[in-house]
Amino acid sequence: MKSSFLQHNRRYLLLVVVLVPLLISGIFFYISRQIRNQQNTALLWVRHSYLVREKLSTVETSIYRAQSTERGYALSGRPEYVGMYVLTRANLLLESSLLRLLVADNPAQEKLAGDLQATLQAKLAELTRGVELRAAGNERGASALVNSNAWDLMVNAHRQILEMRATEDKLLAERTLTGERKLDLRENISTALLLMSTVLIVGAGILFLRIQVLQNIITVCAWTQRVNYRGKWMRMEEFLWERFRVKVSHGISEEAFDGVMGIVGKKLTVSERRNEPPPAVREPNEDPSAS
Repeated sequence: MKSSFLQHNRRYLLLVVVLVPLLISGIFFYISRQIRNQQNTALLWVRHSYLVREKLSTVETSIYRAQSTERGYALSGRPEYVGMYVLTRANLLLESSLLRLLVADNPAQEKLAGDLQATLQAKLAELTRGVELRAAGNERGASALVNSNAWDLMVNAHRQILEMRATEDKLLAERTLTGERKLDLRENISTALLLMSTVLIVGAGILFLRIQVLQNIITVCAWTQRVNYRGKWMRMEEFLWERFRVKVSHGISEEAFDGVMGIVGKKLTVSERRNEPPPAVREPNEDPSAS
């Protein structure tokens, strides 16, 4: 029953053996693309975090440099400090604006960046007032502003920068953990698909061998000597043509020839003896030479 089932359904079995690997390959390709996209996304987030960190460091350095140049001008009155302050102030405004653009996709970080930008603008306004006092000749007022202990804006800016760094680290850790979980899941699915593919390939090999064996076995009727091929009984000549495209011619073997000639010889001998006259019956005392 099993052999007959395989013989009659081998086309469908072969179709399944072809389609299932193609389906598994498609799923494996899709998962591989997803893994690669996930890795690319993780790399992008890492780069984004490094950019945010870099901008925060640049902003922090610029604000300290602006305060340093403003202090130098207020105490010494040297004009080169004014040019350095103006450049540092412009760079600080630009870097703070770029920082806000970098974190625009995250509402929490965008709010912190906005608060930091407002603090920086207030601090720059304070530093500019000190520069203007010195330029106006009010050395005492400029020195008093420089030597005052009003560090609230610097402390607030530093605190906001630290908070943004901590938030960015937390976001990066969460995204990394989520990416690793998705990556592990897809890798497990890929491993399962590889195992399924291996089992399927081994099963397909066994099935092909089984079909090959079944194709080499033919069923012959014990009474009519007909062959069962694809559910149809046919003569041996038809089977050879349908299966192998082999035409059959007829002849006679030596054994059959000898057998046929023996039968024909016996028939001829019997017919000749029937036409011959019966032999004469001799008497017991009769001389054979007399006849």
